[in-house]
Amino acid sequence: MSNYVLGVDGGGTKTHCALFDGSGKKIDLLEFGTTNHERLSGGFQELEKVLDTMLQTLLGKHHIAIEEIEASVFGLAGIDTSKQRIEAETLMQKLGLKNFIVCNDAFLGIKVGSVHGHGICSVNGTGCTVCGVDAKAKQLQIGGQGQFTGEKGGGSYLGAQAVQAVYNALFRNGPSTSLTKTLFERFQVKDKETFIDQVRRAVDAKEVTLSGLAPLMFDAANAGDHVATEILKDMGQDIAVSINGMIDALNYPMNEKLYITLAGSVHVRGSNPAALNALKDTVLRHKENAMRSIEFVLLDKPPVAGAVIWAFEQARHDNAMYEKVLSAL
Repeated sequence: MSNYVLGVDGGGTKTHCALFDGSGKKIDLLEFGTTNHERLSGGFQELEKVLDTMLQTLLGKHHIAIEEIEASVFGLAGIDTSKQRIEAETLMQKLGLKNFIVCNDAFLGIKVGSVHGHGICSVNGTGCTVCGVDAKAKQLQIGGQGQFTGEKGGGSYLGAQAVQAVYNALFRNGPSTSLTKTLFERFQVKDKETFIDQVRRAVDAKEVTLSGLAPLMFDAANAGDHVATEILKDMGQDIAVSINGMIDALNYPMNEKLYITLAGSVHVRGSNPAALNALKDTVLRHKENAMRSIEFVLLDKPPVAGAVIWAFEQARHDNAMYEKVLSAL
């Protein structure tokens, strides 16, 4: 194969776009702005212009025509429904791309964490999503649509839970928690009556985000706070329910190792193991999962590598470039 493959990991704040040649050599890795249509004021119409600029910047730098892209994979945040995927696919065609895949960015972790190209990825970052690809290439996404899907996960969820735990302790006869002292100091609260006002003022003024409070939950759990520990355990169990639903819905052979990739800042950088331990225990106790060979993989490579690996699969119909791409990125 003499042409090129393209892999894109498009997030809410930044995008990584990797270009490889047919031998598996990395040509370039470009960092760009958001390619999440939900973060762009012009939606999909603006996304088309953004992607066009990104591709012209990258390909023009190396004097490569878009027709030379043999295969490409775009993992884009905000692609959560079939309608959204179809709209994104339409604009890819307008840009002149062929043999491409558009998916939610959470799918990319599967291609990084699994040596045979299928498995499950749970992304627990600002939000929370579970994606799966099975041995027959069938795809499924569970969660990632906020109140409509109701999953417990993500930094914003944990931050809100920290505020709620303190509010419950102050006004609802809830259990005491060290988070009360922590948040009183963080928001300069003088008395309980002004607690929620101070929090709302700081959040509304964008002085703090709820996801920015998530590390406080892990700190409290590390200090032995029972309330924080139970919130983390509950989150882990809830994510495991989605993973178990994925296992039941897709075709994962019992005689083959199932790779479950854990990605996102809450999974990877959370400083207390309560959530991950609860997640793993709940998965392993589900139905016949105890009879499976399951490996949990903390994602330690950039997700854009998964997009490139997948693009090579599209072009070559095998997974031969797996190790070469990972070593290059």
